[in-house]
Amino acid sequence: MPIQMFNWTSRPEAAFQVNAAAAGFVLVLMTLAMNGLAIWLRYRLRQRIKW
Repeated sequence: MPIQMFNWTSRPEAAFQVNAAAAGFVLVLMTLAMNGLAIWLRYRLRQRIKW
């Protein structure tokens, strides 16, 4: 997706700029969601471990 965003930003039409911004927003949301899932999984798995 970052390569596609680069291609979109190099084009002069305004619609491609909007597409690139939307793709960047989707990438940020995906990153936050995966990070949140990893934190939740870590929390759940650490509860089961008896130190």
